[in-house]
This record gives sequence, structure tokens and C-alpha cells, in this order.
Amino acid sequence: SRANNSTKYHEHNNHAQCPDCNMYNNGRPDFYELEVDRRYGVGTWAGLLQLSKQPQKKYTDQEMKELIVLYNTKIADHLK
Repeated sequence: SRANNSTKYHEHNNHAQCPDCNMYNNGRPDFYELEVDRRYGVGTWAGLLQLSKQPQKKYTDQEMKELIVLYNTKIADHLK
């Protein structure tokens, strides 16, 4: 679940879902797990579960600035 702060913003744990799945079927975790492993490789979901049990990382201001640059670059590359 994205309720776990340590994986809430992980890029392998953020995907769009239809309203039926997301709002009325609790995110369909059974299908979501399969889709994450299909997209990123078998075992990715298990890794996310393990990571979700860890304390949330505290980012420095510099790390946050670097992440902003990284994701702005990814967005720009995707829009090309």
C-alpha cells in the first residue's frame, strides 16, 4: 500500500488505475502485484514489501533538489 511512507513515492509503486479498481476494489492488490513484477521483473513486488517495512528515508534539501532535477529530466525525455 502507498500508506507505507518508505514506498509511497517509489517509482515502481506509483501507477494509474481505473476508478473501479482504485476506489471501489481497494486497488486490486492481487493484480497490482502481478503487474509490478511484469513491468520490472519477478521479485520486484517482494522487494517493495521488504522496503515498506523499513523506516522512511529522510532526504536532505540537496537530495530533494537532485530528485527534482532527475524527475523533471525523465518527464522531458518521455515527452519527446
